[in-house]
Amino acid sequence: MSETDTADSWRALMPGESTPTMPGLVVVKDNIDVAGRRTTAGSGLLQHTAAATRDAAVVTRLRTGGFTIGPKANMHEFALGSTGVNPTFGTVLNPQAIGRIAGGSSSGTAAAVAGGISQLGLGTDTGGSVRVPASLTGTAGFRPTTGRYESAGVVPLSRSRDTVGTMATSVRGLVALDAALARTGRRDPRTVTERPAPDALRLGVPGEFFVEGLDLPTQTAWDWALGALREHGVTLVELDVHRLAATEAQLGSVVTCYEAAADLVPYLLQRTGVVDTRALTTGIASPDVRALLEERVVPGAPDAISTSAYANAMRLVERLRADYSATLETQSLTGLIFPTTPEVAAPIERLDKSEFHKMIRNTVPGSLAASPGVTVPIPMQELPVGFALDGRPGDDVGVLGAALTIESVLRDFAIA
Repeated sequence: MSETDTADSWRALMPGESTPTMPGLVVVKDNIDVAGRRTTAGSGLLQHTAAATRDAAVVTRLRTGGFTIGPKANMHEFALGSTGVNPTFGTVLNPQAIGRIAGGSSSGTAAAVAGGISQLGLGTDTGGSVRVPASLTGTAGFRPTTGRYESAGVVPLSRSRDTVGTMATSVRGLVALDAALARTGRRDPRTVTERPAPDALRLGVPGEFFVEGLDLPTQTAWDWALGALREHGVTLVELDVHRLAATEAQLGSVVTCYEAAADLVPYLLQRTGVVDTRALTTGIASPDVRALLEERVVPGAPDAISTSAYANAMRLVERLRADYSATLETQSLTGLIFPTTPEVAAPIERLDKSEFHKMIRNTVPGSLAASPGVTVPIPMQELPVGFALDGRPGDDVGVLGAALTIESVLRDFAIA
């Protein structure tokens, strides 16, 4: 990469800010409040609003834990996309695959970690917005059990699915961040102190849905990773997950769009002082985000989600959560494993409308199930490919511990 390309890409991921790598420095996605700085959520609509007067709860926890808060990171506008294409602040480039997307919506955080600006980062994850960009940039990413990390001071999108998530150059960094961010006395306040032996892991391998339609680099990496785990004594159990797929397919974006109408729209009206929602959407620069809000979210939208449709969707979510837990518990599994994304990062000039749903296909079920999920890079690949593990809700420590082992096994196998 040339100096010009580097400078342009850094400006895109961190508009107006730059910093060297240093231990303990945490880059923060720009939908998370940092006192004294504007929270733009990647949108020109909020570019000139007042700076935050206090830190988000997660930022306060990090400061208390001795971490240094670094620059704010660029993102897909309002966290409603998986590419990182941003007309206002610039498209985030992938440091591991220049000319290709960094993923989203926590695009800048992933690119900052992958590009060496920082070893640690904060993002948010509704349907895959931490794990997808981590996978596409070759970094580690973690979505905790919904509710494990505090949400105060984060731009709202989907109350039942949103969570702050973390990214790092290795799983060890995710463990360090989790120890600082986890709520004491809530769910599982323990921290990870050791990694289990490979032969202590029982991992579910789906036979359909999660592994359908993989591109060649992803399929090759996935087969290699499964071989590495078997070679090191990990137990792999074939699973039938058709019920999970069927439930997820019925939900679509119903939950997020309904909850965005209830939370995101009032937030934007309050922050901007705009009264007319038509003027609000006019100020949204990303065509995909503007179209979604106009068609399904703002008051009077032609395809707005009805209360009854939302209620039915939430009943399906409860079924999905029960199926997810049952799938893991009946076979005494550590977790469910799958390729984080079905394809590697797409070239920016060849993006199409299918990219969003394609990239989040595998990460959405776990987020709907409120499960902790982690992605680690599969080494020895020309383009980054992520290896994902979803666990039981509340078993964040178990998931992170297993991820330490998986990361170690894959690295050792690549070296051997």
